[in-house]
Amino acid sequence: MTAIGAEFGTLVPAVVPTAAGSQVLELTRDAPLGPCYGVMFSCAPGQEPAEDEAEIDTFVMLRRLMLTAYAGLRHDTELAAQMRASGYNAEMCAIAEPYLSRFA
Repeated sequence: MTAIGAEFGTLVPAVVPTAAGSQVLELTRDAPLGPCYGVMFSCAPGQEPAEDEAEIDTFVMLRRLMLTAYAGLRHDTELAAQMRASGYNAEMCAIAEPYLSRFA
């Protein structure tokens, strides 16, 4: 990451090492799944531009819509059952209506 920052002159967050000093953390999963790997980055100094902060509601809405679509496609999953039991879809409608009305 340091090389990318140096080559392109961009701000790149530092990689936070694991307790063992590695830059990559290997996570073991139950069979038949193989391992997966993760990297943790430090927070970059500075502040998000105002136009990016203004889009946070959009990102939240997109995430909720993707979860709703997944639950609709995979209605037989535990996640879909939990979403139905918790009233997630009704809550989603209550959140979506005022959000969408901003664009009408």
